[in-house]
Amino acid sequence: MLSARTKAPHSHWALPWVVLYALVSACGPTTQHQEPSDLRERLFEADMGNDITYDHPQVAPHLRRVVQYAGRMPMNIAEYDQQGRLTFHYYRQYVGAFWPGRYLTMIWAHVYQGDRLARTYMLHSNVGFQIQDYAYGWWGRTVRQYVRDSPDESDTRQANENPYGYIAQLQNFPAVLHDPKLQALQTQGQQRLCSEQVYGWDGLLDQEVYWDENEIRQRTTVSTYNADRQLVGQVSTVAGTADQTVTLTYDAHRRLLQALVLGVARDTVHLRHYRYTAQGRVQDTFDFIEHMHSPGFSNMDEYVKSSFQYAPNGLRTQQTESTLLVDKKKGFSGQGYLTAQTVYRYNSEGYLVEALTRDYQTKATTRQHYHYTYAYWASNSSAAR
Repeated sequence: MLSARTKAPHSHWALPWVVLYALVSACGPTTQHQEPSDLRERLFEADMGNDITYDHPQVAPHLRRVVQYAGRMPMNIAEYDQQGRLTFHYYRQYVGAFWPGRYLTMIWAHVYQGDRLARTYMLHSNVGFQIQDYAYGWWGRTVRQYVRDSPDESDTRQANENPYGYIAQLQNFPAVLHDPKLQALQTQGQQRLCSEQVYGWDGLLDQEVYWDENEIRQRTTVSTYNADRQLVGQVSTVAGTADQTVTLTYDAHRRLLQALVLGVARDTVHLRHYRYTAQGRVQDTFDFIEHMHSPGFSNMDEYVKSSFQYAPNGLRTQQTESTLLVDKKKGFSGQGYLTAQTVYRYNSEGYLVEALTRDYQTKATTRQHYHYTYAYWASNSSAAR
């Protein structure tokens, strides 16, 4: 199974172990309502790193296609329809010299009917293919997702062999549709019910139900909101037993202050605190790592602190990460131990052209350069920068 967006961990400096082998929930959200299905993923793993559909603030008017290159290699391709909706996304991520082909490739291709998402084709170079179809109930208050998965080949190959690496050559929507493996899945694959989302009359997501590969009901998630229509919690149950609880806390300015995820044993799976600039942008995040148990440190917790700086247009210009020991009585007052820093530079369209990273643990410095080509709908001409 494939995730709606099978992502790397939160840190920009971490290797993408999540996307290499583990296959997480296949049931992803549609794009028609406010709240995405996987809240934990949105909060803690939303950015795969150098994803132009995530990092870029807004699609330019009449933009049809943008390609990001590192040297001669395309790293990101995004295509949009004349309504500005994403129809094709090609994403390549460097893994390492040990990895077959060195890069992991992921592709999403979306089909719309009217103003609704009707189908998504998902291709993953290490996992395989999936076709997701959406069925909408009365007034769109229920959305069911049906999927067809490529055959599981885990018994016939070793883990992490990147067996579908050839999809790196499928760099537009027609190429994806004409791929023989995807065509076979489309005509011969067995469709199964994967998820159902139920929305209230206010358009907010109330409940989600997930089914496993045998169409046995597996998980139910219920969402709650405050008077400002902000999501404040989600409770997931498996076979009637609480499995995961997400609690969100906001300040008087409606800004997220804390996100807490508890596991089945009521243990802390994720905990993040937020601080903001005077302009309301996220200035610091503090991600809980562990409680300290060493003598003299029993009142301390270890966190990873991420600090951000921005240009006047809101683009992030710098990110700094450090480890921090936090005294439970004093709060987040220390500076911590600096581990990494990245400085970003953008072109006039708002796309990243340079990222300079300094790893203070290894003393290594890496510099990434990107350039772009653009194509537009209507009378706008193609351009390259």
